[in-house]
Amino acid sequence: MISFQATEEQGVVRDVLHEFAEQVLRPRAREADEASSLPDAFLAQAWELGLVSTQLPESVGGGG
Repeated sequence: MISFQATEEQGVVRDVLHEFAEQVLRPRAREADEASSLPDAFLAQAWELGLVSTQLPESVGGGG
């Protein structure tokens, strides 16, 4: 039988990402959107969590 219950590891990832969104992303989202750019500190944190795609150009903080 298939279980759709999150594993313990998935739960930890979910909690970390939720905390990141609440504490880092949400307070800066409007400013970043209006400026059409992301602060370097934000990108560094997103990289640490594995949220930045390596398919993004280097000019916008990706890996190229």
